[in-house]
Amino acid sequence: MPAAAELTPHLAAAMPRLAALVPWLLIWGATVIVLALAASVFIVRGAASRSSGDGGTMFSDAERRLRRARRLLLIALVSLVVLWGVMWLAGGPDPMLTELIFAVLVAGLLGPTYVAMRIFERAMTRSAARMRERPGAPPSRSPRGERR
Repeated sequence: MPAAAELTPHLAAAMPRLAALVPWLLIWGATVIVLALAASVFIVRGAASRSSGDGGTMFSDAERRLRRARRLLLIALVSLVVLWGVMWLAGGPDPMLTELIFAVLVAGLLGPTYVAMRIFERAMTRSAARMRERPGAPPSRSPRGERR
């Protein structure tokens, strides 16, 4: 594992404890993405074997909420990059601030969270589609369309 001073030399000089977390944040981000991929496989497989008829709406609701949250996270990411761009145009941002924004916030925290949310959103979309297109599902016995 590379040393913090190699990844973020300016941040390591100003805030050594935060710079020491950068390699671990990158490992954490990769782990989050791998675990999200594995969990999405289990979500889709679980939806395929589920016999409840109202699971499709549950997956659709979760997919819709994840889509909204992902958009908010994307707005935060774009705002950080635009802020950095404005500082660059205004005379150049501090190198430590650049390392803080890109190494800690974007690559270590917000980026992996965005990717994991996108993976879960796709899993919910596929699960809802599988629940809706399941052939031979018994019709609802309730007059309002609810299952008992």
